[in-house]
Amino acid sequence: MICDGMSIGSIAQRLNRSRKTVSNQKNAGMKKLGAKNDVELATIVREWT
Repeated sequence: MICDGMSIGSIAQRLNRSRKTVSNQKNAGMKKLGAKNDVELATIVREWT
């Protein structure tokens, strides 16, 4: 969803989660994948799909 341009707030609302939860999960994923910013994250994810 982040790669589709959705904001943290809109993702949180759609998934019925808090903004903080979505942000923490995004940051954990970025750390595991070695992404330093949202652009790198999107690039890594799009290479997988």
